[in-house]
Amino acid sequence: MTSRIDLFDKALTSSREALAKAPYMFPLATVIDQLQYLLDLEVGKTLDRTGLDTISIGQIAARDIENFDSELADLLHEVSAQVREMAGQL
Repeated sequence: MTSRIDLFDKALTSSREALAKAPYMFPLATVIDQLQYLLDLEVGKTLDRTGLDTISIGQIAARDIENFDSELADLLHEVSAQVREMAGQL
């Protein structure tokens, strides 16, 4: 099983690469910001968990990413599932 840190890091790297290839995909900038927050939270760089309520990676993946890059969208849906699990731990 992939750790959250590995999952978040892979999604962050993939999102940055996708944005570099398609700078017009501005929703990816939001995804990148949210993934960085999740990674910081998971490694203990930030302790503020209140941002979990505002994570919209799954919605963005469904609305904007699926038709652009289905593999990235699948990865972001995995992240979204982990966020729901993390939010349940509050």
